Amino acid sequence: METSNLPTTIEQQLELESYYYGFIGHMLGKKRNDVVDEYLERAEKINNKILQASPKNPAANSFKGSYLGFHIGLNRFKSVYLGPESKIYINKGVNLDPNNVTALILKANMLFYAPGMFGGDKEDALELYLKAEKLIEKSNNTDYNWEYLNLLTTLGRAYEHLNRWKDAKLIYEKALQKEPNYHFVKDELYPRLLNRMR
Repeated sequence: METSNLPTTIEQQLELESYYYGFIGHMLGKKRNDVVDEYLERAEKINNKILQASPKNPAANSFKGSYLGFHIGLNRFKSVYLGPESKIYINKGVNLDPNNVTALILKANMLFYAPGMFGGDKEDALELYLKAEKLIEKSNNTDYNWEYLNLLTTLGRAYEHLNRWKDAKLIYEKALQKEPNYHFVKDELYPRLLNRMR
């Protein structure tokens, strides 16, 4: 997307941000901080551009808060001053539009991954993930939708973490009905869950 057709509209820029967000989170999990730094800088540059043009854009505000969270992931000592600011931007995104799917997912991610003493709440996160799922399905925008498949994956993993294995199984099966060759679910998450359920 960066090289073939530079995003010009806010919608295209937000789509690119969603790719950056997923990639940065993946690289953080692999402890590839050098890659995280590079792509976080790119993502924040686009995010700042969007917020200058549209300061009340719910997804852009939520992305800004999430990027601050990534900075905390790179350096835990920054949580003292970046944590509250991150939360403000993520909450602002949902407050600007309580039905914005991206803002809901990013807030759910914050609640799911933050420690309880910093406001994390896995049950509240689950409610937001489920709301986002219903909104996407209601819009009939589930075909070839990366955000939807990623949401189903995240929802399945959240159910697993909460030991709600039957719910996780149903969600993984839903993802595979939508995309039968989704290898991460097909070859890793779903078989691992079935083994745990035996």
